[in-house]
Amino acid sequence: MMNRITRPLALPLRALGFALALAVGSAAAAPDDRAMAPSGSASQTLYWQGHEQLKQGRWEQALQLFLELEQQLRRDEPAAADSALYWQAYAQRQGRRVAEARATVERLQREFPQSRWLAEAQSLLGAPAAATSVAADAAEREDLVESALAGLLSAPSERALPLLQRVIAGNYSARSKERALFVLSQIDDPQASAQILQIARSGEPDLRDRAIRMLGMSGNDAARQALQTLYRDSSELKVRQSVLQAWMISSDSASMLQAAQTDPSTELRAEAVRLLGAMGALDELRQLLSTSTDADVQESALDALGIAGASDDLVAVATGKAALPLRMQALRGLGIAGAGEQLVALYPRLESAELKAAAREGLLISGHQSGLRQLYNAAQDADEKRELLKLVSLLGGDDALDAIEQAIEEGEGR
Repeated sequence: MMNRITRPLALPLRALGFALALAVGSAAAAPDDRAMAPSGSASQTLYWQGHEQLKQGRWEQALQLFLELEQQLRRDEPAAADSALYWQAYAQRQGRRVAEARATVERLQREFPQSRWLAEAQSLLGAPAAATSVAADAAEREDLVESALAGLLSAPSERALPLLQRVIAGNYSARSKERALFVLSQIDDPQASAQILQIARSGEPDLRDRAIRMLGMSGNDAARQALQTLYRDSSELKVRQSVLQAWMISSDSASMLQAAQTDPSTELRAEAVRLLGAMGALDELRQLLSTSTDADVQESALDALGIAGASDDLVAVATGKAALPLRMQALRGLGIAGAGEQLVALYPRLESAELKAAAREGLLISGHQSGLRQLYNAAQDADEKRELLKLVSLLGGDDALDAIEQAIEEGEGR
């Protein structure tokens, strides 16, 4: 069977094996967590959308997504924003915008001098001027492998598969192996799918995780069955975590729900619940909330409802007859959902100090400063007023200064 992608060959087929042989022992591997998405759900969505564009060779679209990812990470996970800068530089370099890629790498080095992505980012631009001739030769060999692998995208599968397997199993850099795995995923041949499945089961850890995610991207019945088998049979938390990510990519909410209900690991059950929120799987989250007797799972489900923006469900729990800890968690979940107006409206109806404290936390999470200021102005209890002033001050800005000035004036008038 022939690969249906019609891209021009970068090298004649006779030269491909020679090029691969020359490149053994090329440039250094990427950081250990290169294949891992950020922890926040919104950031994960942008991350995988960006990588899907990279997979399709849409460098400009990928760049825009990684620019959005940087903005998201600056807000939610500022210490992780270096990863977004790296992938921006990668997309720029692949799109032959070398000057812009160089500027992005310089910004990465300036803003994150200790980043684990620096060495890989610098390698995008080629060996530095002070590099030894050995390092320069290694970079040239890796570039040659990149060209060879690109040529295999339009090669007959019976010729391409053995060469790709040679790179994946051989003494090549992590970057070359990842590229070979990507090319393998583009070949419409049962043998290529079988090779990806084998890598997902027993490949090198980083390559295995990437292969598992590729099974999620394929979305066909064989891939879904393979993921379920991997999840069931693996004793490694990292493998099962990668399968959870693959289920999110393929929107397999049924499998995710089963993991949330049955995984023996508390950590992975909570992760599965959170990913259901990222998928917007409201029915599954409601089912978990109503049937689970695990307090951790119930609290995670409330957080996930916040991630999914299901504010009405959260209001129902916050004002209902659930246990106090769950009602408090629902109020915090409203903050995650950005439902500041609903929290302000609920606040006077909350009958305990614990619930009001949770509502204030929700308003802080949502960044709803005007709502906090409104509650501060209306508060009669001195302790409550002090707590609200602290939160208004934490968010800063004119509202905070006005509230501080008001407090000083009130103190002066006593």
